[in-house]
Amino acid sequence: MAALALLAVPAAILAVAGPASADAASDAANALSSDHRVYVAKGAAVTLDSGAVDAAQVNIVVAGLPPGSGDAFSNAKTILPKVFGSAEGIVIVIGGTDGLQVASDTNYPGGAGSAIRSAGKAALADHPLRKGGNATELIRAAVSNINAAAPSGSANGSPSSSGSSGSNSHAGLIALVVIVVLLAGGVGGWLVTRRRREQRRLQGRRAEVVSLYDRLGADVSNLDPGEDKIARQALADASERYTATGSQLEGADTDGEYDAARRTALEGLQAARTVRTQLGLDPGPELPEIAPKRADTLDAEKEFAVGDRTVRGYPAYQPGAPYYFGGGGGYGSGWYSFPFWETMLIGSMLGGGFGYGGFGGGFGGGYGSGYDSGFDAGYDQAGGGSGGGGDWGGG
Repeated sequence: MAALALLAVPAAILAVAGPASADAASDAANALSSDHRVYVAKGAAVTLDSGAVDAAQVNIVVAGLPPGSGDAFSNAKTILPKVFGSAEGIVIVIGGTDGLQVASDTNYPGGAGSAIRSAGKAALADHPLRKGGNATELIRAAVSNINAAAPSGSANGSPSSSGSSGSNSHAGLIALVVIVVLLAGGVGGWLVTRRRREQRRLQGRRAEVVSLYDRLGADVSNLDPGEDKIARQALADASERYTATGSQLEGADTDGEYDAARRTALEGLQAARTVRTQLGLDPGPELPEIAPKRADTLDAEKEFAVGDRTVRGYPAYQPGAPYYFGGGGGYGSGWYSFPFWETMLIGSMLGGGFGYGGFGGGFGGGYGSGYDSGFDAGYDQAGGGSGGGGDWGGG
């Protein structure tokens, strides 16, 4: 009867007792489950309705933590394995220093975390948080963005059949065993050599990106824009791109993921060059090409609508427009104030659909690896989860 009474309360506002402390993430992890997907700690800066993620077509839990309970992204990383274990899922945390920072982490494969951040950023832009407010519409919008970006359906396997005679099956099995025994030594050695060669190549890719990342970090740490508004905005862009690169690097282990991290670092270094130039400093060496150019460069500043959002594009980097796009789909190459192409391409870059089979189901394929992380104009460095994650912004 107690359970039925709880179900009878529409849109209940959750409030779970517990002090704001270093154990806030553990408290949330202990409270969250497939049956209890929304948790709000006592003292949290926002409230959430119990049905905030009911429309999700993937496994999502959300936690509202008190101000001062620690970095939101770090808490999301802590909660993820405790709630989902070996299953795939997404954790969204609202918390941080002021209780209004939003971050996510996921163990879905293939760079899904970057796409989820992109969906979250768009939702946060339309539903900014305030202390004492209800964050349900933000979470519902983020869930809707993720659902809408993916085609429906799930991967279906074909049933196996057996119609061969017993004697044919046994003969085939014996032949297979003989072949395997004869070839195992040579094939095994070749596979080991190939794997080691691939690991060395990817280590080289990582070293290249880490070099750019460290160079960007030095600029973010050492440059002082003073009261120069242009330099301040450019340094904020560089800092956000530094945070995004760190998030992408931590989980990178494919060429596509290293390409994305390299591009993000170069975007940040371009912003840092602008800071140096604005302050009268040596801008440093020229940067390599950020990404292949697939269309003519914008010939002037342009403003256009993408959905209900106004986007500004420029032929060259301008403070406040830190996202480079090589062009395509009717848009010129240049620098943009919002990475609109990511939202437009999420569906087409999903491999095998966005299958969902209840809590414990998952993505049929996985997101493409080229999405950027969410915006956080501060100087906090973010890491990456096993599938990718990071700050959405807020605060």
